[in-house]
Amino acid sequence: MKMYRLCMVLCVCMVSVVQAQVFTLDLPNNPLDPGFNHQVGLNMNLQSGNTQSNDISGSYRMDYVLPKSRTTVEFSYENASQSGSVYTDTGQASVRYIQKINSSYEWEGVLLQSYNRLQQINSRTDLGAGLRFNLAGVQDSTVSPNVMYGLGMLGESQTLASSQNQTEIRLVNYVSWLWNVTPTITCSSTIRSLLNTGNFGDHRADLNTSLSFAVTSQISLTMTLALNYNSVPAPGVQVLDTQWTNGITWGF
Repeated sequence: MKMYRLCMVLCVCMVSVVQAQVFTLDLPNNPLDPGFNHQVGLNMNLQSGNTQSNDISGSYRMDYVLPKSRTTVEFSYENASQSGSVYTDTGQASVRYIQKINSSYEWEGVLLQSYNRLQQINSRTDLGAGLRFNLAGVQDSTVSPNVMYGLGMLGESQTLASSQNQTEIRLVNYVSWLWNVTPTITCSSTIRSLLNTGNFGDHRADLNTSLSFAVTSQISLTMTLALNYNSVPAPGVQVLDTQWTNGITWGF
């Protein structure tokens, strides 16, 4: 059965991508059929906080769907500069696996490679696993709201622009809800925290809210607001960052 679903964050700035693509509902805009599903996205990003710029970003996503599991491969890239100053230069590649345990529980694993020039990260590797629990509603329902809680551990290794290497273990908690208001309109939101287990003063959090409109069975329009908090940002980087994204996706 085809299901209209919403990707919690699609092709946003790397702060949003890294923090929102790891341990969330992470559902695509278009219906998923058994086998291979593809999605190409193009977005206009209106950024404030650490950057004051407008730019366009792109992404590609592939989902391989089986009755009780899903494998997702995703790539995204964003670059914006003015007068030689880099406002945004980010990219990522990720692989994610989700296995259904029963009607309420799923477990997931993720491997993500990324970089973020604005955050002064030359490279970052995230490797993690977690458990998701359905709090309310029926998963994949086309009418009732769905609320999910997730808990996971994330190993993070990164090389900074200063050539400093950092390795951390983070505890990840999140709550997500997804509601198919009509067969063509879907809204969703995720609030998430990532706590450094070796330094409780090092904490990241993000809130992402999205609204999706299915124009056809293959084309969707998406609006996303992302708020991102980092208690220990890189030098010269603000603690709070925001981004408003308007995008169009094509699924095939």
